[in-house]
Amino acid sequence: MRINQGPFKIHVGNTINTENDVRDSLLQANGHNGLRFAIWDAAYMDTSLFLLPLRGGRRWLYHPECRWHYSRDANCVGTEKFDADGKIESDASTALQPDNVIHVERGTDQAGFIAKGLRDPYASQQDQATRFFRVRLKADQVFNEGHLKDSVLCSLWVLDSTRNPMLIDSINIMVREVDTMNYVQSRAVAFIPGDSGRKLDYCVHWPNHVGVRIDYIAIDNDAANLLGEPRYITSFTEYMDRYLSQDSRPYLFAFRLEDEVETDRVDSLRYPVIGLFTELVKNHVKNYSGIPSDFCTTSITSSTYPVYQTRRFLHETGHAFLLTDCYRLYDATVGEYAVQQSLRDIILNYRNIATAARDKEKPWMSLGQVSRYGSVHLREPNIREITVQANIMAALGAKGVGYYCFFSHAISPVDSVSGLVDGNGRAIHMDSYEEDKAAAVRAVNMKLEKIGPTLMQLTWKNDARNVTELDALELNDSIRVTNVVTRDDTTEVLDPENGRYFHIGWLQNEEETEDYLYITNMRTQRDSGRTIELSFAGSTTDYILIESVDQSKAWVIGTDTTFAEAFEPGEGRLYRVRDATRFSGDLLDTLTTVTSGAIFDVYGEHDPAGTSNACHSADG
Repeated sequence: MRINQGPFKIHVGNTINTENDVRDSLLQANGHNGLRFAIWDAAYMDTSLFLLPLRGGRRWLYHPECRWHYSRDANCVGTEKFDADGKIESDASTALQPDNVIHVERGTDQAGFIAKGLRDPYASQQDQATRFFRVRLKADQVFNEGHLKDSVLCSLWVLDSTRNPMLIDSINIMVREVDTMNYVQSRAVAFIPGDSGRKLDYCVHWPNHVGVRIDYIAIDNDAANLLGEPRYITSFTEYMDRYLSQDSRPYLFAFRLEDEVETDRVDSLRYPVIGLFTELVKNHVKNYSGIPSDFCTTSITSSTYPVYQTRRFLHETGHAFLLTDCYRLYDATVGEYAVQQSLRDIILNYRNIATAARDKEKPWMSLGQVSRYGSVHLREPNIREITVQANIMAALGAKGVGYYCFFSHAISPVDSVSGLVDGNGRAIHMDSYEEDKAAAVRAVNMKLEKIGPTLMQLTWKNDARNVTELDALELNDSIRVTNVVTRDDTTEVLDPENGRYFHIGWLQNEEETEDYLYITNMRTQRDSGRTIELSFAGSTTDYILIESVDQSKAWVIGTDTTFAEAFEPGEGRLYRVRDATRFSGDLLDTLTTVTSGAIFDVYGEHDPAGTSNACHSADG
């Protein structure tokens, strides 16, 4: 499986107030295909008309695979009921890619589907707000017969199941209102749910002359229902036209609809609303050349929520990629141990994000912390902390790297954020630690861009941040990483086991035939360079070939030999690891020269651009 939906481009929000050379020199914005780097400036809808559905909209969904999606309260879920003619089938044509849909074929006798006994968790006797019940459906065949176009396709009923049952309201959906190629949302039944103890049945009932497939039923509140009103759609498209006609359009990376939507069951009622909004944007940007139709995103706060919640977020929003952020360097995060605890939290959070993105076959990216943010007690990271964040993202399979924030600006009269450029658009070459922040960001981005074409072809499999997690690295040919030690580059003193601050990401190509290890020195203090030494084992091979993707170097080691390289603080490198006996060329004839305790540099003989062959000691 390959998750490659690039190349990523640049998103700059509604304004550009920096010179092109500053932007490009920092972020390599106009580079070739590969990993992309984002200037992230807020790009929200600028009136309450547009924000209302996103922030106030709630949509309850109910379909065969996700019955519990209806409510945050498990006691409100209810049951489903088919008559004898209804069945669940897979349908890959649905826009939101549900696993199954409800299908009733033509010729069945008065078929029906009921989502039975559902209770609205927000309803109360005092809250008499209107709800709107609709379905997403399509018909099976094209209708050439004129009389069929004016026939009833199906009826939507809302019944009070506590009253034997009692019909609250209903509408008829006509054949002419639906499509045979795409799922469409029906008109809605408007009703008042009443108090939270009232159980309602949402029924779909259809005659026998037309086959129907139902993706889901949905219940919207007022704000979510606004998305379907003509006056809203007209205002929205006019706004989009103004936005997309600005000079920033060639640099658009994504259109951020909402910021930091939490992946919990309360906020999750917003996911389908964001999905509706995404469809509006996708349909409209087709009129503009050079802008991908799937360029909507909504950032979610990266936190240790269950992976299935993030999968659900991707499923119901319909986003083409996942954007997140994770800021953990606080004013109180001082000293190596405290920083390592914060970096551990970042890794754990990104693991959940990477797992959900991989499961849904979507690329993901994150925003690294580069600025101070006084009101939430975030401090300015040093240049090594910025570098290590970018390397963690890449090691966990991110397909884009962003930074918050790019533009330094005031948040309030007493608070501001310090980004990568100042208020006049000049790159910040001297941060609060008297270090060149702009040069550091440019350096790590150039290094990542160099290996970007490789990273874009790889999918994250697993990772390890200490020796107890090394069992997760099970490579092809039964190659395993059995131990990792770290050594101070200055004193050559070995670190204790609880002080071996490293991170190893394991990635594979689409065919899962090639393994890559992304190794990072997690230390971020000045003069904390480390030699990281890996021990390998392989039950089917005695020799391992290790190739550095960014250094154009390679080594063959025996499985009873360790491999070691020196890393600057925060530095990470990508290596391909494989059975050396499968390496083509004359290497097989020279393996007898590889003895215990030695490493063989293979690129000299086999790469015309390399250096001469040399055997050298395991410490390089």
